Amino acid sequence: MADTASAIQQFQQFQQQIDFFRAKLNLPTERWDDVKQSAHDRAFMVAGAQKANRFINAEDQAPEFVRDVLADRQRTDPLWLGFVEDPQRLSQATGMDVTGYTVLLPAEAPRHVHNAHAFDGQGQHPAAPDDFAHLIGLLNSAATAFRSGDPSRYNTPTVVATGEIAGEIFRSVWDVLPGKRNRSLQLASLVIKTAQK
Repeated sequence: MADTASAIQQFQQFQQQIDFFRAKLNLPTERWDDVKQSAHDRAFMVAGAQKANRFINAEDQAPEFVRDVLADRQRTDPLWLGFVEDPQRLSQATGMDVTGYTVLLPAEAPRHVHNAHAFDGQGQHPAAPDDFAHLIGLLNSAATAFRSGDPSRYNTPTVVATGEIAGEIFRSVWDVLPGKRNRSLQLASLVIKTAQK
C-alpha cells in the first residue's frame, strides 16, 4: 500500500511538469535560433517542424483521445503521454537504454484493445477510455513489474508492464522503438482483469 501511495505522489509531482509542458504555446520554427532567451519559457518549439501536431498530439487527454480514435478510424496521430521517469528499471527489462524515451499512445492501439480484448469469462473486461489515463502512471510506478516480451511486429523489443490499479490488474505491452527520431515506448496492447483475492 505504501508503494502505491508513493507512486501516486510521485506521479502527481510529475503531473506538474506535464501541465507546464502542455501550457506552453506550440510554436513551430524554421531555424534553431528563431526564438531567443526567455521566449523558451512560454513556448514549445521544434526547429523545422512547421506542423508540430502533424507528428505527435500533446493536446488531448487519454480518455478523450481514445474516444476520438475509436469513432474516427481515419485518425492516425499518436498521443504523447509523457516521459519514462525511471529508465533504469525499463532498461533492465528491455536490455536497451531507454533514457529520454517518450511514451506514446498510437491511434491503432485503442482500436486493437477494443477489438481483441473483451470479456473472457475469467475476470477480463474491455478497457474503457478512462482506463487509458492510467498508462503513464503504470509505467512510472515503483510497484509495477516489468519483463521482456516477445519481439514486436517491427522486430523490435517489447516490454510487459503489469500492476494493480483500483483492484484490477493492468497488463500492458509496449513496443520499444529505438530510432534516432522516434525513440519511444508505444502501447501495443492492454488487458485488464479483476485482481485475485
